[in-house]
Amino acid sequence: MSQAESSLDLARLAQELAARASRIVPPSVSVRAEGAAVLIEGRDGLPSAIYMFRDTPRPVADLVGTLAYNVLNSLQDVVARETTEPWPARDRKPSTAVPQVAIRDGAVHMWYGDETSVLVELQPLPLTNVLTPSADR
Repeated sequence: MSQAESSLDLARLAQELAARASRIVPPSVSVRAEGAAVLIEGRDGLPSAIYMFRDTPRPVADLVGTLAYNVLNSLQDVVARETTEPWPARDRKPSTAVPQVAIRDGAVHMWYGDETSVLVELQPLPLTNVLTPSADR
């Protein structure tokens, strides 16, 4: 199934991103999917929700990359707020690593840092996991 012949399953994308994000956060942070949203909460109970709407006619890979970046960015904010320290920190310096997303080899690659100095990396997400056949084929 090619991307041109498929559409994005937003609820599945939320599940896949939440599952990957939940593996890298401290125990005091909760990450879960609810419908087409990823909810990230700390002990303070203040959620950061990323609602995933397909509101523009963009290529699927671009949209998935943008949504994945938004999840990583919000995740970083919640973890830093929860731990009261920059997260993930670079060599104990008071600055955080920048979230990064790349679409290559048919998968979404997500990490914090840069390509030569990855601090935290999430499991790659194959695009085929979040695509469904288009009804108008």
